[in-house]
Amino acid sequence: STPASPGCAGLGDGVDSDEIKTVRIKSTMLSEFYNETIELEACVLLPFGFSDHPEARYPLVLANGHYNPKFNPGGEYRTTDPQCNEDDGYDCVTQNYAYYLHKNWTSTDEGMPFTGSRVLLITMNSPVPFFDD
Repeated sequence: STPASPGCAGLGDGVDSDEIKTVRIKSTMLSEFYNETIELEACVLLPFGFSDHPEARYPLVLANGHYNPKFNPGGEYRTTDPQCNEDDGYDCVTQNYAYYLHKNWTSTDEGMPFTGSRVLLITMNSPVPFFDD
């Protein structure tokens, strides 16, 4: 069955942030195949300005990787500037890149990589009884 989740935003099971939402769907086909309840979980990074345009439709980008209960499309996403020095090692570098993604994703600056790019960025968690992805 589906393991307990810290929630895609990392704030606790069932707790989302303004930018990251958790979507869970029971898979009837997988549940029948494995003879136990299987839930698929998607972590969705909403486009900047999503709540300002509730009728808008967005393209979908699926970042597929190994099972990770938090949003992680090859890197994390954090809304606060890390208080560390890059000389402290890889963990600090990872935190800086996670914050860099947030700054770019939410920027209205014309020179930033995601300005004007509006997509739903999704990572999937699809647990099965034999392994974690």
